[in-house]
Amino acid sequence: MEDKVFDGKVKLFQVFRKFDKDNDGYISYEDFDNCLKSIKMDVSKDDVGKMMKLIDKNNTGYLTFTEFGKVFSPTMSE
Repeated sequence: MEDKVFDGKVKLFQVFRKFDKDNDGYISYEDFDNCLKSIKMDVSKDDVGKMMKLIDKNNTGYLTFTEFGKVFSPTMSE
């Protein structure tokens, strides 16, 4: 997935903001699902749920920038 999202020029926070459609500082299940579809990732709702559960370590139902960064680009989140 990283190769579809990052092109080496885009900073992690800019990518996070693209996923955070309502600009509330969090990526909800719906935000995540919609963004994956917008980058032509063909994933089922079940798979989106599994990915969210894997990334959302504290089970809040949304992703913070820190959680997002640790998974999608650990070196860029520092």
